[in-house]
Amino acid sequence: MGSQSTHGFNRLSNKASSWLAHPLFFGFVVLALVAWVPTLWLMETGASDLVVDSITNPLQLLLLVLLHNNQHRVSKASDDRADQTGLLNDSVTAV
Repeated sequence: MGSQSTHGFNRLSNKASSWLAHPLFFGFVVLALVAWVPTLWLMETGASDLVVDSITNPLQLLLLVLLHNNQHRVSKASDDRADQTGLLNDSVTAV
């Protein structure tokens, strides 16, 4: 796993985060839920649950990984910024 693959994942994560935060994605999710509700009465209970679980579990895992990656990068950037500010404060007081 080189830095090139990490860079590619970060780029993918940024694009996915901006797309998933868009109101159109929220609208799509609401429409999917509205379309799914009638299947509760059309299908057997177990079959309807299986269809939804088969789709939502992998998507949930993917979204959690993307969220964790973004939070990690924001936290790292904040720490780096704080370290730089600390270095600037130290150099100003030393003068």
